[in-house]
Amino acid sequence: MVHVMVYGSSADLATTEKYLPPEEFRRAIENAPAGLFTEEIWRKWHIHFGMEMQPLPMRRLPDGSLGPEPGRFFGR
Repeated sequence: MVHVMVYGSSADLATTEKYLPPEEFRRAIENAPAGLFTEEIWRKWHIHFGMEMQPLPMRRLPDGSLGPEPGRFFGR
């Protein structure tokens, strides 16, 4: 479902929303994997479902830090 939320066309989304309740979408956002959502799409779905905006999920890097920061990749 998260794949459809990020990459789906408007027709894909309309079909998915027809068969799945809003709670499933909210649950998908709350448990989203790191690195899938862009900031724009993340914001769009939070607004769509009236959810309080949370930071994008981040990955734990091998050195133990979280990242990469938006717009950066390993300090570059």
